[in-house]
Amino acid sequence: MVGNAATTPSAFASAPGPGKRTTSRSATILKLPTPRFDRLALQSFRRHSRRSNGLGGRVLIASPAKRAYREHFRQGPLRSVAEKLGDAMVFPAVVGLRAHLVAFATVSHGLALVPGVLGRLLRRAWYRQTLAACGRNLVVHFGAGIRTPRSRVGDNCSIGIYNWFGWVNIGDDFMSGSHVVVVSGSRQHRFDRLDVPMRAQGGEQSCVTIGNDVWVGAGAVVGADVAPHTIVASGAVVNRTFADYDILGGVPAKQIGNRRSSRGLSSRMFPSGGSSPGRPGL
Repeated sequence: MVGNAATTPSAFASAPGPGKRTTSRSATILKLPTPRFDRLALQSFRRHSRRSNGLGGRVLIASPAKRAYREHFRQGPLRSVAEKLGDAMVFPAVVGLRAHLVAFATVSHGLALVPGVLGRLLRRAWYRQTLAACGRNLVVHFGAGIRTPRSRVGDNCSIGIYNWFGWVNIGDDFMSGSHVVVVSGSRQHRFDRLDVPMRAQGGEQSCVTIGNDVWVGAGAVVGADVAPHTIVASGAVVNRTFADYDILGGVPAKQIGNRRSSRGLSSRMFPSGGSSPGRPGL
């Protein structure tokens, strides 16, 4: 049943435009035509829903209101307190790193196994204090980690579940699906000599640069620079650099499309298998 603006609680009366409330057996969905609302209004709506529909006050907030509410939390005082708490919790590990008592990768591995919101909070605090550069709103999901403190990460980046990154320089608004690997270049192991085992031939590491606004799908392997605004399809192996806005897929990766000319392509063709910066939580 869909009500009109008069059926919504008075706390939303100040919101511009009409509000709509849809009820079902499992949830109450609040739909606002504009993203302006605050925490007190949400609490009032929950109390109203408990009294009016007997659904236990469960609320699902539809976009764009959902995005606005999460943004409010991300910039609110609770976020600031949580960040300071995370900094304090990882401080002993940071001191151990500075004193050369513990390896960077060891702590990264350990924090990767901390689940939930606490894990995301601790990983963000760790990388913010130890990486060469770390932007705002970094989200590193469960099982994921960065191997070297020489790496740099931009703003609003989301690193998916069970990702493992070597020496990287990531731009803003990056997101990746699950089980993505970014190696420190494609020449870490030499194999040109046949009389010496490959493990004994050495190699060289290089920083892999990933531009702004890049989406890497689940299971991809990246060993070369990725141009800005690129999509890397699931399972692709990137061993050379392509042009901006290209869509890459295959082993080895090749151009299978271009975002400028493929705007109608469904994102379901390139499943990420992970969460995006639009759903950061903490």
